[in-house]
Amino acid sequence: MGIEAKEININQLNATDLAAFVKTLLGYTTKMVEFVLCGTRAFLRFLHKEGIVTADLSESLPNVQSRKQTRIPSVWSRDDLQKLIDAIDRGNPSGKRDYAMILLAARMGLRCIDIKRLTFSAFNWSENYFEFAQSKTKKPLRLPISKTIFNILNL
Repeated sequence: MGIEAKEININQLNATDLAAFVKTLLGYTTKMVEFVLCGTRAFLRFLHKEGIVTADLSESLPNVQSRKQTRIPSVWSRDDLQKLIDAIDRGNPSGKRDYAMILLAARMGLRCIDIKRLTFSAFNWSENYFEFAQSKTKKPLRLPISKTIFNILNL
């Protein structure tokens, strides 16, 4: 007694179809559901951004909060943080990005959500700062671009 797959034109995809998809994830671990929904949400955003579909259905998917015990610790020892930073391969673009993101969190105290929402337009390279509205407080924040970050991006 399986679920019958139906073929849909991607432009006809709707919130009801996504709800049916979410139901297929029942029985999987919370982490697995969170992983699948995160990837699906990113794919839906991509389809909309690229103009492949007209509606952005990414917000139709529910957010799944995993238990606190499964989260990365919010406080790291200096040694553990240095080990994490040293382990990042900065020899490729994604490694440089990861390194910059870790430094923004560890050295500048940015929240993960604020790092995630940063766009290239937030950076004023000629005046050496970046600016964004904090997600928690909604207050604008202007911070200097550190020499380390600047050098990582080879600007």
